[in-house]
Amino acid sequence: MEKGLEWDRLPGWNRLDFGVLGWFIFNPYLQTLDQSSETGDEYAPMSRNACAAIDMVLKKGRKSLRVFAYGPNCPMLWPGPEVISLPKLRHIDICSGSLQPTHLKDWCARMPALKKVTLISVGQGEEDSVTGWQRVLDAIRHHKNDMQIHFTRLELESKLSDSYSSHEGVLDFHTSNPSEYLKKKVEPGSWPEFERSLALYLSGKGDFDQVLIDGFTRDE
Repeated sequence: MEKGLEWDRLPGWNRLDFGVLGWFIFNPYLQTLDQSSETGDEYAPMSRNACAAIDMVLKKGRKSLRVFAYGPNCPMLWPGPEVISLPKLRHIDICSGSLQPTHLKDWCARMPALKKVTLISVGQGEEDSVTGWQRVLDAIRHHKNDMQIHFTRLELESKLSDSYSSHEGVLDFHTSNPSEYLKKKVEPGSWPEFERSLALYLSGKGDFDQVLIDGFTRDE
């Protein structure tokens, strides 16, 4: 996947009918990928091609697709700048890779049926982590639908530590009703306080406050 992507030049590609495609799971297994290395410039061409491959399939199945899932075995920076309307998509499930915050809100706005967002071990592609994560959250906050939210092992790289987990700087947040977090008693500087601010923000009942800023600020 490091060379130019030319799926559309494959014989018969244009004749393939994805008009009834309901699920699209993209999870190529790349034996040459060193999972112990940090994703960097050496993986940039692969990330671009993965994004291009995904978009080519999304375009073909845009009228019927209900679920889009991305697997953990290939680096990716998604979505791209060309927004694709997905009127029936109900669930995005992204595992690994990085989100492109500047485009995500526009994409989600073109997914009117979206009801569920799952992010697992996902990063974000902006240099300013606070701005990047706020844009990711805004894509959910400003959507017209109430959303089931599943964040698992999001790597925040901040100074916050979880008092009920052995993992530091990792966010687990699952809810279909953010207001449930508002009832919990929290201590300043704790993960529960961060979760409460996150729930307030996602539900439109709070601002992007200092607790969220601190939680999404990289620990240099």
